[in-house]
Amino acid sequence: MSREEKSKKGLKGIITGPSTIIQSSKLGPIYKDKNKAIIDMAYALKEESRSLEKAGAKIIQIDEPFFSTGLIDMEVAKESINIITEDLSVPIALHCCGGDVKNVFKDLISFNIDVIDCEFAGHPNNFNVLEKNVNYLIDEGKKIGLGVIDTKKPIAESVEDISKIIEKGD
Repeated sequence: MSREEKSKKGLKGIITGPSTIIQSSKLGPIYKDKNKAIIDMAYALKEESRSLEKAGAKIIQIDEPFFSTGLIDMEVAKESINIITEDLSVPIALHCCGGDVKNVFKDLISFNIDVIDCEFAGHPNNFNVLEKNVNYLIDEGKKIGLGVIDTKKPIAESVEDISKIIEKGD
């Protein structure tokens, strides 16, 4: 059964991605190479993602906010995401946020994922990235997840504001 054939109803399992975990960690003397640590973390997260799928998650989202920072080797990032996703049958979403998504968006399209989830409420310029890459998205069969809530604001957007973002993404 393909990822698309699975039921769409159910819970989303969310894990923080290996690049973000390692970039957020102080590594001891065992790891002098962050890229090796990222790959090792991917193998650990592979087990976590399998457990989420086994527990009934209908989609798994990998959160990688560090991808847009320019600190990540995108070849290592791709390898790590492929490690996590290679045996899963549920759809996979990859969340990358910030205003610098434009710098990595084409890389994300080539990853073994089904949905690229980006921040649009706090960074409406990310719509420009979508417009520039729409043909690549279509060719690769990727879907877009629209981040419609700006998590940096103390109050959530109104239904009307959320609707406007959704309409713009249509």
